Amino acid sequence: MAFDPTKPREHTEIDAGELRGQFNALKAQIDAQQAQLNDFQTQLDAFPGNDGMIDRITGLSARNVDAIQTLTISNPPTQGQVQAILNKLNEALGGLYH
Repeated sequence: MAFDPTKPREHTEIDAGELRGQFNALKAQIDAQQAQLNDFQTQLDAFPGNDGMIDRITGLSARNVDAIQTLTISNPPTQGQVQAILNKLNEALGGLYH
């Protein structure tokens, strides 16, 4: 018997068999969900440990580029300032590359 949320109907006599069937159907649904959760847990357990996962995420993520200092340049910029711009750009791109 599948669970029927419309049973027992209001203002009807309580039938033990009907209620037992409802409870057994709910128990079957709970057991099926528990089996799914167990399967998911097995899949999670197959993944590398937290340290391995953190290393994988860190290796594929951009680095923090907040620490790159801003530059000030004159108008027109000197050759040294243009080289500094190039260096900062390379530093930022290197930090964002994963």
